[in-house]
Amino acid sequence: MYKVKNIKKDSIMDYAACPLASCKKSSTCIRYAAYLKAQAEKESFTILNTSKFTTSDEDCENYLTPVKQRMARGFKAIYETLPKCNSHYFWTCVSFMNETSWYRAKRGDLLLTPDEQEELLAAFRENGADMSVGFDGYVEKEVFIKSR
Repeated sequence: MYKVKNIKKDSIMDYAACPLASCKKSSTCIRYAAYLKAQAEKESFTILNTSKFTTSDEDCENYLTPVKQRMARGFKAIYETLPKCNSHYFWTCVSFMNETSWYRAKRGDLLLTPDEQEELLAAFRENGADMSVGFDGYVEKEVFIKSR
């Protein structure tokens, strides 16, 4: 079962590396792949302190795996359907964004995860937007999630 955490890093090199080759999940873990890549390419890199966690055959608290997700890009069209009386400070209805990230996401510079899409659509629905419009576009993106 996936435990999705909103992680917006684009490269395996953005993660703390894990040197546990003996781990049963190392063949599919992004952190171990980052360790191998960093070992070959970098002089210094961030590494997990393996004495502070344990792994079992089925469970590792630091295990990351790649998953394809449908990310939303832009929501200018649905925003235009909001009644004007509800649109002025509408960005404050969404808990995961500040004003800057709101405008970046609105114009499509910041991709929205499925969880963020749900929250944003709920806010649009509550404020009277035309829900048939939807997001401006979608992108399939590989993201790394914690999974147990």
